[in-house]
Amino acid sequence: MTAHIFKHDGVNWSTVLPTPVVLDYERDFQGYSSAGEYWHPWTDDYAAVDPYISGGIKKYPQPILGDIEFDDDGSIILGLIDRSTHQFGYANSEPNVSSPNTDVSIFAAGDILRVGFDATGSTLTLENNGQVYDGNGNLLSGVGTTSPTGPGGREFYADAWNGSGTATSTADTVVGSLALLPGSGELLYTSADRYGYYTAAAVFASNTDGSHTGGVTVYQDDSSGSAGTFSKGGGLGDIELICPESGPLPLQVGNRVWLDADGDGIQDAGEDGIDGVNVTLTCGGDEATTTTANGGEFYFSNAGGGNATFMDSGQACSLSIAAGQAPLDTYTLTQQNADGDGSNDPLTDLRDSDATDNGGAAEIVFTVGNAGENNHTLDFGFTEQQTVDIELTKLADKANARRGDTVVYKLTATNNGPADASGVQVTDLLPVDISYVSDDGVGAYDPNTGVWDIGNLGIGQAVTLEITVVVQ
Repeated sequence: MTAHIFKHDGVNWSTVLPTPVVLDYERDFQGYSSAGEYWHPWTDDYAAVDPYISGGIKKYPQPILGDIEFDDDGSIILGLIDRSTHQFGYANSEPNVSSPNTDVSIFAAGDILRVGFDATGSTLTLENNGQVYDGNGNLLSGVGTTSPTGPGGREFYADAWNGSGTATSTADTVVGSLALLPGSGELLYTSADRYGYYTAAAVFASNTDGSHTGGVTVYQDDSSGSAGTFSKGGGLGDIELICPESGPLPLQVGNRVWLDADGDGIQDAGEDGIDGVNVTLTCGGDEATTTTANGGEFYFSNAGGGNATFMDSGQACSLSIAAGQAPLDTYTLTQQNADGDGSNDPLTDLRDSDATDNGGAAEIVFTVGNAGENNHTLDFGFTEQQTVDIELTKLADKANARRGDTVVYKLTATNNGPADASGVQVTDLLPVDISYVSDDGVGAYDPNTGVWDIGNLGIGQAVTLEITVVVQ
């Protein structure tokens, strides 16, 4: 297998390297699997992807030359993606086999290669045994692992998980995306399990010796790797640098209005978004409105030319959907914070509906994140309106009464389901020959209008009202 780099001069294509990058070198996975210690041809045969440890975790690196960066001296850095991370997720059921309930996961096994120069500084040359010349004729020696790994037996960049440059059980866990800021002397790349198990990180490395210089964990699963990310697989995409001329980095908020078909308050697979809904962002005295599209999605951005340039980091804002909109005619707001997280945090409060009813409008109150911090987890869930059966009975304490007699009426309202009821009112206007004396409704009953304002009535709940009158 080989990787090729071409350039275009405006008319024709030509090769950049005198010889292609040959992907036949040994790689360092500490003997977990014979399948994992070399690059392998692309395959769609599930049975060919060997497990490398127990528990259904697989490692079968198939190369994609996925990213290219250029250093200040003209050297080229290649990011190799492991194709198997696009074929597998984490803790998914096995496909088309006799035991489909077995959880299967992938371990990312990409790589980074440096293309520098020969000793003359004139011909581009792939790193060899961890060494390569820069464009000024200086020999650069990388600190990559010393066991057989990389072209010529060793690699330039240290991609062991602990960042020490020594061989470990989780070396070569590169995801494959790269970024380079000219003049920085560093490469930024993505890696799985870099700073701990079940993690993914953005990592900095020196372009002088390949050593680890820093980084940040982007996501962290719990100790069992079951918290819903891609864990050890390809959970991070491309990296691009944002370098504004001045001012803070832009940010974006929003995400989705959806039909909660089962009414559980959680976005499930197959539940459709609702398009054509007007969503309003309010921050202080400023306001902007956008309309959901592409499966119920909506977004507000404070970038230059965005639809909410007034939105600032740390500001208290709200998102609202006014009542009476045609796309929502037959729907009602679903339950709020069904997953138990009401923080509206973009990293933890992910799949539930965040909205509450505020005077008939659906509303989400949140705090804008720091500069450059998007929040795409602010969701409105709606469900089908249900007819509720409210049973009303009325009894008097006397079967017959004469003028001057006192009578007590007992009204009972019972919610027979199938859902909770809100805004319940009963009207029981007294006849003209009956004089109102008192009731036990603590102000919920108005004898002038005959309205008994019950409010919320849960499934199976019953409430009573006793009205004392005198026959005229």
